[in-house]
Amino acid sequence: MARLLVTSDDKLGRRLAARVAGTPDLIIATDVTPSAKRVVRLLRRGSLSPLLLLRMVIAETARSDSPGKIQHRIRGNSELLAFMKAQAVEEVYLFRAGLIISRDLLSSGASFFNCHCARLDGFGGLGAIHRALRERAYEQAATLHRVTQEIDSGEIIALEPYRLDPRSAYGANEDIAYEAGIRLLSRMLLVPEAA
Repeated sequence: MARLLVTSDDKLGRRLAARVAGTPDLIIATDVTPSAKRVVRLLRRGSLSPLLLLRMVIAETARSDSPGKIQHRIRGNSELLAFMKAQAVEEVYLFRAGLIISRDLLSSGASFFNCHCARLDGFGGLGAIHRALRERAYEQAATLHRVTQEIDSGEIIALEPYRLDPRSAYGANEDIAYEAGIRLLSRMLLVPEAA
């Protein structure tokens, strides 16, 4: 059974890819879908504030990078579907990928899982760590869940608890949350479930 991990094209995505590289039957791809238009749309809709965007950029800039070369690039749902068919992929794991999985992909026969680095109950979607800090919901968990048509709403498969630190800067808390997600996916991908 071939499994596919699709990560973001950033330092956190490369960190996860470096940890699970060499795992048998795991293919790693990077989502390189252009994101500038998406960010502008999110800003216009109010789903992302300029201040939160700035905090996210600062956090990304401050992180150390993991070495590694992108093996496969995915640009959108049609490329993902073609890649899955060519590689006979049965399971797809998403980590910080900007793709919104289409109905065609969900009906392809493959199972799709997403790692959201906060609890789904009240903290799904974009800006979850910021909202958790604002609401003083410091006890959180990275959540691996099945992908459905509704964002961050599918059946929960596994959790990796963590605690946010209200005394630390936003970037440090983002690192706490995403490191929990990396631990969760590393555990799930390195030791496949018995069939």
